[in-house]
Amino acid sequence: MQPDSKQPNSSFDLQVPLVQIIAQHAEVNQKQILFIRLEMVLEEADESLYWLEVAQEAKLIQAEKLESLIKEANETCKNF
Repeated sequence: MQPDSKQPNSSFDLQVPLVQIIAQHAEVNQKQILFIRLEMVLEEADESLYWLEVAQEAKLIQAEKLESLIKEANETCKNF
């Protein structure tokens, strides 16, 4: 049985232009970078929420001033 001439032996389709392969790879990398950045945002928001709650419990800042910040931090964390 002869190999199908339409199926190349390598992992890349030799009929696809190299520019298209590079563009697809770059798009994947951009998505990975975006995902990593969003993870960082979530970690920062979560840590900020923690310290806001610590400040509230220790009564370092008036509760009224912290309520809106805590609410916003909670909403940010829920959106991810």
